[in-house]
Amino acid sequence: MTETITFRSRIPKRELQKRFGNVSKTINALLERELAGERKPADWRDVLEPPPT
Repeated sequence: MTETITFRSRIPKRELQKRFGNVSKTINALLERELAGERKPADWRDVLEPPPT
């Protein structure tokens, strides 16, 4: 099952595309990098929660 994450950027889409090319691909790469860390979340909601202090 594929999860969908949406966001609204304050930066116009064209400017994001100039900076990053394929914005979705870049965001997916950032998410994968975060998820590859030592703390593996059990659920996507865990990614959105701040880490415990």
